[in-house]
Amino acid sequence: MLADFRDRLAEDDRADRLLDLALARLKEAGLVRERTTQRTDSTHVLAAVRDLTRLELITEAVRAALEEVAGTSPHLLDELVDEDWGLRYGRPVRLGKNPTKPKTRILATGNDAVRLLEHLYRHGTDHTA
Repeated sequence: MLADFRDRLAEDDRADRLLDLALARLKEAGLVRERTTQRTDSTHVLAAVRDLTRLELITEAVRAALEEVAGTSPHLLDELVDEDWGLRYGRPVRLGKNPTKPKTRILATGNDAVRLLEHLYRHGTDHTA
């Protein structure tokens, strides 16, 4: 089905006409200026995506570790987990387009991970693992 659409779009310069029509509408709406150079630097975009990916991965790793401990030895979390931890790790991470302070959240989650590991090392029953 998509191949048929692509073939029809390629006939008789339809793709160029469609692009011209889209550009004309964008100009009418004031979204694109005529005869200007459009520039973009993707460096900041890539950095933001990398930060968000890290934040999601780190948060999900801590959440998974907490779920595992809660399933096997929930008493170990009594002194550690509070309401703030419940808000951060109580459900799977779903970041919006613009999460607030991602770098601060990455550091806070990393600190939580260290606290969790240290707590489990001190209070866990098996130190040989």
